[in-house]
Amino acid sequence: MTTENYEYKIINLNRRNKEVNGFWTLRLTNRATEATEKLTKDGWELANTTHNFAGYPVVLTFRRKRAGVADSVDLPAPAGTGVSAPSPKLRLVALLLCFFLGVLGVHRFYIGKVGTGILMLLTLGGLGIWVLIDLILIAAGTLTDKQGRALVRWTAS
Repeated sequence: MTTENYEYKIINLNRRNKEVNGFWTLRLTNRATEATEKLTKDGWELANTTHNFAGYPVVLTFRRKRAGVADSVDLPAPAGTGVSAPSPKLRLVALLLCFFLGVLGVHRFYIGKVGTGILMLLTLGGLGIWVLIDLILIAAGTLTDKQGRALVRWTAS
């Protein structure tokens, strides 16, 4: 019996992206619509949308079923695409750890970056500056775990 897994494609609308006509994103809602229309024609479905503080879509996560592959939680993207599956670590947990225990680097330990966690512990989060930067990165959805996968999921479901 074969099970179906998903391969993922993550579109960051704040960056230059070939999937969205190769332009810098200024009109986030229009770019999100263009990307969704183009990728749904190719068999992708919208799995998750991350919004910024103003409510505009910033990161779109698409998935499509991959048949005949052994069951696993995180499948790598095809070689050469530069896209990886989202991190299994939760963004909400990382954000809360950073907010309450950021100067100790606990959120860095959580995402698997032990080396930078130790540096944050020794420097008290870069005297708070590093913590502030990490808070912004986590909230924006651009912080990655040790394997380079973006923390995009807020909840476990």
